[in-house]
Amino acid sequence: MKQIKRILLTLAILSAWSSYAFAEFVFVKSGQVIEGKIVEDRARSIIVLKSDKTRVEVKRGDVLRINYTQMYTGKFSIMKVNEQVFDAFIVDEDQSSVTFRTEWDKPVEFTLSRDSILFMTKKNPTSLQCKVIDDSVRLNWNAPFMKVDFYNVYYREKGGEFVKAGDTSGKGFTMDDLTRDAVYEFYVTAVDEEGYESLPSKEVRVYINPMKLVHEKEYTDAGDFYTLKLTWEPLIFKGKAVTKYDIYKKSKDVFMLVGSTSDNGYAVAGLSSEEENLVEVRPVIGKDEFLEGNNVQIPRLFYNEQIVFSVHGAWLMPLKEFKDVTDPGYGAVAEIMMQNYYFKRLSFGVQCGYYRFPGIEGVPNVNEDITEFSMIPFMLGLRYGYSPIRSLYISAGVFGGYSYNSIGYNKQFFESGEFVAREVKESSFEPIVSAGLQIQWQVWEGLMLKAGADYSLILENKVNYPFASFYAGAGYAF
Repeated sequence: MKQIKRILLTLAILSAWSSYAFAEFVFVKSGQVIEGKIVEDRARSIIVLKSDKTRVEVKRGDVLRINYTQMYTGKFSIMKVNEQVFDAFIVDEDQSSVTFRTEWDKPVEFTLSRDSILFMTKKNPTSLQCKVIDDSVRLNWNAPFMKVDFYNVYYREKGGEFVKAGDTSGKGFTMDDLTRDAVYEFYVTAVDEEGYESLPSKEVRVYINPMKLVHEKEYTDAGDFYTLKLTWEPLIFKGKAVTKYDIYKKSKDVFMLVGSTSDNGYAVAGLSSEEENLVEVRPVIGKDEFLEGNNVQIPRLFYNEQIVFSVHGAWLMPLKEFKDVTDPGYGAVAEIMMQNYYFKRLSFGVQCGYYRFPGIEGVPNVNEDITEFSMIPFMLGLRYGYSPIRSLYISAGVFGGYSYNSIGYNKQFFESGEFVAREVKESSFEPIVSAGLQIQWQVWEGLMLKAGADYSLILENKVNYPFASFYAGAGYAF
């Protein structure tokens, strides 16, 4: 009998605790919103137990609605199908409509049909992530769908109270000189131009004694995929060795668990070189508790959508008929290409530059002395590329357009019974086509080195002038 009483008492306690675990929202006609748990349901009133353990009695005639569900109490940004955007609180919804308030604690409400709403999104920062380096923490996050004036960053040592660490207008924040061997927690809020501060982002928990991660990449032959091999030294947390590590991969701004290990190493296979990959090792320090900030970030290869601006210098070699009138020259070219916007490995863009060829002496009474030949080409073009190994990108390209060509030469004039040489300059716009190969080598994030060779042809009425160009330079991807 005593055992049965104990079981019943335990069930009663668990039932009571579970009843407090789920919040209910009582909307009063005056505009007040009471969050808590309805613990008494009387004929003329209800009793709400709030989170601070105080009890509030609400007359039934004063109740506007009761929501028996968890609610997001921060603002949403809503875009209607007519592209009108506004900010509001969601106070009620069903399958066909949504009810809003512009102010949380005032009873003025309006309802829209779901067919008139294009999308709704929370206004708090998302995808908060961190990187621990020595005694510093670097935080980054994604902006909400709102015009943010600035962000507030909050932190606390585990078990303490959150305090403001600072604010920033950007989407990153670094906090230095933290206490070693201490656990810190962080979150971020967004503040708009009207002073509204959003609800917090998710919290991240870090340990200021970061793991020493060592990684190496093993690529497939084509370089499209790779395996990231991670190793680390055992982490000692509060005097004890951590016995479990969870491995997460960031995918579409969400961290997904890919595996767990009790060893001091893990291999994450099948990572795409066409994506920016972030893999994080999270030491598990308790039930549902882990430490963040121990991650490895691998930038994308060349198959992502990007705009590449590059400049290079060129050495020019005239060919065939062209080498009869000019010597090898030099030039500079600027190029803007849009890579992978519509088709993988395909780029298109514009190229312009300046080429100069020194002239050569002509044969007296046969042809004139050429003093110089200069070109200002402007061309549109396409490139198609392939990456045989990591960070190396080989592409073939074709370009076509017009060039403003200028030639200077000493022309013989017969005057007063003798030949007189005078310099003459002529210029014209002429078609030009070009084709060649280019090699890109990514040396750091968006920075890349380039080298290549092109075969170009100046198209004239009577004769075409070919030349080869060999170039090298640098580019940056945005």
